[in-house]
Amino acid sequence: MEPREAFLWLLAQSVLFSLLSAVAAHARLRNPVGWALGGFLLGPLALLVVLVLGRGIPSPPLALAPGERSSTKECPACCADIDHRAALCRFCGTRQSRLEAGANMAPLVVAALVLAGFTAVVLVGRCG
Repeated sequence: MEPREAFLWLLAQSVLFSLLSAVAAHARLRNPVGWALGGFLLGPLALLVVLVLGRGIPSPPLALAPGERSSTKECPACCADIDHRAALCRFCGTRQSRLEAGANMAPLVVAALVLAGFTAVVLVGRCG
């Protein structure tokens, strides 16, 4: 493999891991920009770390518009009254939808592992 081809291959992998890390971080309520930089520099290691980490701290709830009345619902985890539109409970942080943050991360993990395996095969084939 020529040095130019190796550089382009490494750059493409870095960009791909940067995007995958940013998407995974966003799904886990973490800073996607920081994890994109980590994915660019560290590749699959950053992606695996962000997938292993739990959810980040949820954002504070948005304020109601003037004159808007809020109806409430009960959080199934802590039984607190929360806004019926809330995606997260402001008291315990429990997600109110059926899908957990990261419940659909399996395709992302599979894509990362396939890419890592393909890279290993290509590099071994070129060096061997």
